[in-house]
Amino acid sequence: MKFEAIPAYKLTKKKSTQIARLLSDAFTSYPKDQTFYKQMPCFHILAWEEGNLVGHASVHHKIVYVNSEGYRIFGISDVCVARSNQKKGVGSALIDELSRIGKKGGAQFLVLITDEGKFYKKNGFKKVNSRARWVILSGNEMLGIQERKFDNSLFVKPLTDVKWPRGTIDFMGPLF
Repeated sequence: MKFEAIPAYKLTKKKSTQIARLLSDAFTSYPKDQTFYKQMPCFHILAWEEGNLVGHASVHHKIVYVNSEGYRIFGISDVCVARSNQKKGVGSALIDELSRIGKKGGAQFLVLITDEGKFYKKNGFKKVNSRARWVILSGNEMLGIQERKFDNSLFVKPLTDVKWPRGTIDFMGPLF
């Protein structure tokens, strides 16, 4: 398996089509012919096997604040594996690659929001029960600021020896 980290602005038409197809196969409500859900990521991690796109993750490189302290994160979204390649380690390999790139790029944590916690826990993530604040997006509109507690869906994987702090997380914009 080969990995490719590609900035969103460098996607070719062919790769955009391949990503959009994989995303719409994995997520039934995903916007048709789109490579992102609400916000364009900084870059995509693509997993290739014999010239076929078999895995994908979007990465939003940003700073979040907790108790006025900034933390560099890779906000992860749209993690998916082609149906024919599931249960073959592709998803875990994607997380390993994201961790490697994140460490090299100075990110302190991988952060994601999911209802599929079991897979992520096996790959080094810990569930965080925190309050959070972010910009709400609906379609092409910003609706305001939301603040609420994430009880069972916010997961964090440390990439350094920095510990995830307690307190309200300010995502400084929309979620990923």
